[in-house]
Amino acid sequence: MSSGVDMVSGSGVFVFDSSGKDYIDAVSALFCATLGFHNERLIEAATRQMRELPVYPTALNRTVPVVHALADALSAAAPIPDAHVLFATTGSEAIETLIKTTWYINKQRNPKRHKIITRRGSYHGSTIFATRLGGIESIINSF
Repeated sequence: MSSGVDMVSGSGVFVFDSSGKDYIDAVSALFCATLGFHNERLIEAATRQMRELPVYPTALNRTVPVVHALADALSAAAPIPDAHVLFATTGSEAIETLIKTTWYINKQRNPKRHKIITRRGSYHGSTIFATRLGGIESIINSF
């Protein structure tokens, strides 16, 4: 039983509730729909992949061709020569991976660099470490 507003569809930057009222989704479904809702190119790409191999983890030295293609495209577009790409499933996981990778590299190159600078009151994800970065007390205290 829902106690809030039920969103039932979306198009572009708009989402629609069960009564048909439209809203501008200014946070892109918490940053998961940055290319908008009902994006035909994304729907076609997802449908094509669902027909080939719906899901397979990129782990244990295994992956799928579309992951290689995306990594190559992102690396080529990056303003860094010979850029490397790491994928994550969620923003929280991406933040955790970024920090761990940064600490690992700094430990090798410059052990005195260990602080992470963040903005108080910002949202970085829902894992314990990511919530600590932003310092939002209501989220921190919910654990």
